[in-house]
Order: sequence, then C-alpha cells, then structure tokens
Amino acid sequence: MAKNNGSQKLIFMNGEKQVLAYEIWRFLATSSYIDTRIKSLEEQSSHLNELEERIFGGKKVKAVQGISRELMQDLQNDIKESIDKLLGQKRDLLHLMEMMPNSEMRTVLSLRYLNSQRWEDVAKTMNRPLWDVFGIHSKIIEFLENKFSY
Repeated sequence: MAKNNGSQKLIFMNGEKQVLAYEIWRFLATSSYIDTRIKSLEEQSSHLNELEERIFGGKKVKAVQGISRELMQDLQNDIKESIDKLLGQKRDLLHLMEMMPNSEMRTVLSLRYLNSQRWEDVAKTMNRPLWDVFGIHSKIIEFLENKFSY
C-alpha cells in the first residue's frame, strides 16, 4: 500500500485498487476467513465441473435441459474472478503486515486475519489478556490512519 498524494485514498497492491482511508476497518473485517472462502469457491467450481460433465458429457451440444455451456462457463469465470480478488486481498494483508512497526502488531494481524482466529484465541496464543490484544489492534488502526491520512 502506498499513499496517493492526489487524494485521500489508500493504494493497495501496486496501484491496482484504491480504498478510501476510512475503509481500513472494512478491509480488515472482510479479510477474515479468506482461506475458507477460497476453499468454498474451489468446491463450487469442482461441483460445477462435475455437473457439466454429467449434463454434457463429451457431447458437442450447446445446451441440455435448458442449461447452456455458456452459462456454466460464465459461472466458472465468476468463481475464478472471486478467487483472484480474495488472493489479492490476502496479498494486501501481507503488505500491511510488513508495514507494521513491531512484531506484536504483525502477530495480531496474522492470527486474526490470516489464521481467522477468534479474538479470545488470539489473546490465548499470544499469552496476553484480551483487552491488551484489543489495544494492540487499536494501535494498528491508529498506525494505518496516521500513515495514510493527510
């Protein structure tokens, strides 16, 4: 992420997407369970492949039972696009972690958002009281707001 001097936006990845500074919370909130969501999408893709094979088999037909090959391909493309977006979000999160000034902040981001742990589990893993972990998380938000706001 880098600062865009033309506006109050965060630039994620290498300038491919912009997020308003006030959306830091939203970005973090939607970063939980990325791997679970990717796995679910991969399973959906696999089920679509099986369904397409059952419906069309090796037939050179455009549609069977009201379902077109084009529709099946569109669904597969949508799933691939969703997976690509989630992987991009995961890369963004890794970039955020690299920017953190200390290991505790990186650990909280990693446990909460990459490993999808509950707050209580983050505190237990870090051997810290829950309120302390929330304090570290608040410092993360404050750090990001200071870094990317004018």
